[in-house]
Amino acid sequence: MMYDSLAEFYNRFTKDINYKQLAEFVHEQFSGSGLFKGTDSPCVVDLACGTGSLALELLKYGYDMIGVDLSYEMLEAARDAEYEVTGGSSILWICQDMSELELHGPVSGMVCITDGVNHITDKKKLDRFFKRVCKYLDVGGMFIFDILTERYFRDVVGSNVYCESDDFESCIWESKYDVESRIMEYDITLYKLLDPEEDIYQRLDDVVVERAWTEEELYDSITKSKLKLKNVYSSVEKTNITNEDTRRYYILEKV
Repeated sequence: MMYDSLAEFYNRFTKDINYKQLAEFVHEQFSGSGLFKGTDSPCVVDLACGTGSLALELLKYGYDMIGVDLSYEMLEAARDAEYEVTGGSSILWICQDMSELELHGPVSGMVCITDGVNHITDKKKLDRFFKRVCKYLDVGGMFIFDILTERYFRDVVGSNVYCESDDFESCIWESKYDVESRIMEYDITLYKLLDPEEDIYQRLDDVVVERAWTEEELYDSITKSKLKLKNVYSSVEKTNITNEDTRRYYILEKV
């Protein structure tokens, strides 16, 4: 399954992501909502939560957190991280496909940050995803997500080979971007040192697939879901969008 082999290495290869800053941005958006102001401990769902770094940052703001991810191994790493940070297990971790989201009841807010929406590569699934989010949001609830733009996949990453290594691990990413379908495929090979004396490594292979969604496709799916688009930014500093953007942040509300 996609990302299963990566779970052990995920945090090291995403170390440049500022989750504290992302959590501050999310909290600022939520704080402006009347629904959040009237709730002592609002419930927030982190979709495509990975190893739980953002969920743990949001937990500090007093939210009742739920983390959802398709990879069981990622969620295992998230549980371990939570115990290491908090010494307990207050976050509910759910292993499921977020386009088939099933919750026990409505929540105040949801987030899907660090390009989780790009991992949905089928338009019908994208439509269903936004409808499921809408279904489980309270009226007045907010959904914040980001996407990597077509410019990022086409011009920044493109079709290339990337390598990163240290004394114990090596990672090779081969990216292949199809301009017509706007599909990016990463073939990832990881080498983990098991026995330094014998120079024995464990090899792990995984494939990650993402799609660049156009503004028109996103707006169509959002409109079908009955969610309302409030704002779009090109950064967590709330800068205006441009044609040069490599990432965008969307603020939605259920009305």
